[in-house]
Amino acid sequence: QSTWGNIHSNSLLMQRSEIHLDTNQLFAGETVRGSVTIVVPKSKAKHLWKVAVIWVGTELTYFPDRYHNSENDRRIHQDETEIKICSQDLICWERPESDQQVAPHFADKAISWKFAFHIPTHAPSSFESENGHIRYNVFLRLDFMPLAPIVVNAIVHVLTPLNAVAALPNLNTVPFCSHAVKVTECYCLARGEVSASIQIEGKEGPLVYASGDTIQVKVIVHNDSQVTITHTTVQLIQIVTYRTVPDSIRVNEAMMTQVRRIVVATPSSILLFVFVVEIM
Repeated sequence: QSTWGNIHSNSLLMQRSEIHLDTNQLFAGETVRGSVTIVVPKSKAKHLWKVAVIWVGTELTYFPDRYHNSENDRRIHQDETEIKICSQDLICWERPESDQQVAPHFADKAISWKFAFHIPTHAPSSFESENGHIRYNVFLRLDFMPLAPIVVNAIVHVLTPLNAVAALPNLNTVPFCSHAVKVTECYCLARGEVSASIQIEGKEGPLVYASGDTIQVKVIVHNDSQVTITHTTVQLIQIVTYRTVPDSIRVNEAMMTQVRRIVVATPSSILLFVFVVEIM
């Protein structure tokens, strides 16, 4: 199977099967549109049983067995949970029962079918990680009897619109609120105390950000120690919690952005500065 842009194909022995996507990046609530094209030689067409286009969205969480680290073992030894987000089949052509051995009229010719699949309005964004993924695929499947089927796969990247994210109920509570979010920590050192407050500047509506946005972070450091502070670092960390049936939980943390700044906070001083953190 090979890919050129939004064309996904599988060619073998004068046989061709392709998926053409109008675009492979869409928002939840939009429609996946495209077409499929096949060329089946007459010698093999008499075995063709069905041509179908399948639209599937799945959410998969898996925990590889730590005692089986190879790729082959990983597929077998894992605590796995799969949830189907969406599923729809479009039968393009199916052999009539009265026509068991005759090749279809399109043998040795290129024939195409168009398709359109709706992405659920509240579908989660596409996501990939070592412990799970959210994937949306368009499959072109050619069933042969008694030969093995041929399957071509095209991946569709789904994004959740910001207005849909902001509408979720749990985003209307702290820390996602319209006013500034402030957190203060105090650190007791051998030679005094240092306290730091981090404040995220509020904006209109819930504090919901997308890739490419920037977050303005105000930091205030109270240095009541006898130590001079020489640098500060702000990190944006993504925390993902994975759950599988029945009760397995794993939490992964990944640093998305780090901003480091050289400062001088002498003993018994207060320092205020602002970081601008970009979401990668």
